[in-house]
Amino acid sequence: MDGLQQLGIDGVEMPEEPVSKNVLIGVGGVLLVIAALIPITAAVITVVFVVTTYVTWFFESGMIGFLGGD
Repeated sequence: MDGLQQLGIDGVEMPEEPVSKNVLIGVGGVLLVIAALIPITAAVITVVFVVTTYVTWFFESGMIGFLGGD
């Protein structure tokens, strides 16, 4: 006996949505977000590495003199 029958409402059929389908949709969404973050994270790490390397080379090579520094 379901909740509607307990309230005295008979003859109403409720479609049953399998819980496993909802769980799969949730897990799929989480995996999609993780899959999208991997290349974004890789791109950010690459940009930080390249900029850090360039700035380090720029200061160590004496090129800073062109900017009017010491």
